[in-house]
Amino acid sequence: MNNQNMKVVIPCCKSYEFVFLKDIIRCEGLQNYTRIYLVDGSSIVSSINIGSYKKTLKQHNFFNCHKSHLINNEHILRYHKDGEVEMVDESRIPVARRRKDLFFSEIIGNMSLA
Repeated sequence: MNNQNMKVVIPCCKSYEFVFLKDIIRCEGLQNYTRIYLVDGSSIVSSINIGSYKKTLKQHNFFNCHKSHLINNEHILRYHKDGEVEMVDESRIPVARRRKDLFFSEIIGNMSLA
């Protein structure tokens, strides 16, 4: 299911943030917390670990490219041959060697030339 117009509830230390999936660029695991980077340049630190986000967001067009990184496929700008994905916020995220084939088959293989 790819419904980027859905909202997700992100539990933080003092609040619950309601964010559209399409506004999430990527998630980065920070031990027991997760930093969520948004298209407006801000970020949210969630009190939930990245494993929970991986389970939830995988079905919404997110890809687990590394043990501590989850990326929104809608915000990929380019793949560098050194094994990194560049996102629209100019961040470069490593693609784990074990996930490189899956990245090519799921992400690059599903993209069509216009």
